[in-house]
Amino acid sequence: MIEVYFGISFVIMLLVGLTTSFTDMSRGKIYNKHLLKFFPIIMVIDIANVVITKQDHKTVLLFIVNFLIGTVIAILLYYWRAWAGGDAKLFSLVLLIVPNEIYPESANNIFPGFWLLVSVFSIGFLYILTETVYLLFKDLRQGRFQAYKNPFPKGNMVIPRYIFSFMLVLLESRLLVRIFPSQFLISNLWITYFVSILTILAILKFIKSTRTYIILAILSFGVLFIFEGNAPWLNYKQLVGTVLTATAIVFMRSVGNFYNYKEIPTSQVSAGNILAFDTVLMFQRSKISGLPQFTDETTKSRLSIDEVQSIKRWETSKFGFDKIRIVRHIPFAPFIFLGSVLIFLRHFIL
Repeated sequence: MIEVYFGISFVIMLLVGLTTSFTDMSRGKIYNKHLLKFFPIIMVIDIANVVITKQDHKTVLLFIVNFLIGTVIAILLYYWRAWAGGDAKLFSLVLLIVPNEIYPESANNIFPGFWLLVSVFSIGFLYILTETVYLLFKDLRQGRFQAYKNPFPKGNMVIPRYIFSFMLVLLESRLLVRIFPSQFLISNLWITYFVSILTILAILKFIKSTRTYIILAILSFGVLFIFEGNAPWLNYKQLVGTVLTATAIVFMRSVGNFYNYKEIPTSQVSAGNILAFDTVLMFQRSKISGLPQFTDETTKSRLSIDEVQSIKRWETSKFGFDKIRIVRHIPFAPFIFLGSVLIFLRHFIL
């Protein structure tokens, strides 16, 4: 019976994933009406599974806790503007679809959905890396690369960030070992990486000085050496995970944002587009009403239909231009969809 439940959940996952991926890629949005249509169906299937298979309270509680932790993380990612609101809602819905038994087993893991999060961001990371390399070589072939000034951060700016991020992950790992029981932490490594990622992202956002990163890295090493000098700081797997975590975060913050924008004819601007900051600055001298006056380059600054009409009038005005820059939309729904499919396939195949 349990395999039937897995099969039905997989079919629902395909329907949800294909629907949201299509709208996100074609229209740049995940619609609430689509998510709401699937929600009651998913709840009926989950409740029927609990009743028919007579699951114990511990299994049901773990499923609820997994959903709540994942939803809180999704909300935080939305709050920190890493995800759009639709991405956060979709991830929460997927947590209700994917059975806990599908994830890699760990008796004490209170958030097995962490593996879904890892799959999603791994796919997203590979996509951004591949696309960046592709666009870079495309510009090189077309001779446009020279038009960019200092496209990549210099080594003396990036390397201190890598070293600091690595030392901070080490420091937080040892701190968490002192707070949580070791067996619990081994089964919940996501706590270490999640806390590290949030801390590093916050620091990278507010600290710009290279000298400050060097000082922080030295201080982190000093604290580790003084308080943890006689103990192994990390085992092999944790060391690899720490290096990958630090590398991925700094890469996404530096090189990954290189192709964040694209230039389009002003006549092709449409509702839902997000303007680059320098484009909004071009509107300052114009007297045309309804032009956007601010953008934070996130989904909160999507253009309305009225703003689009004002921009098209601005194009033919005295201060107008025939081209503008917008923030490139990277649809995240396909990453969430593919990440969940990988989790299912791992169970079905392995």
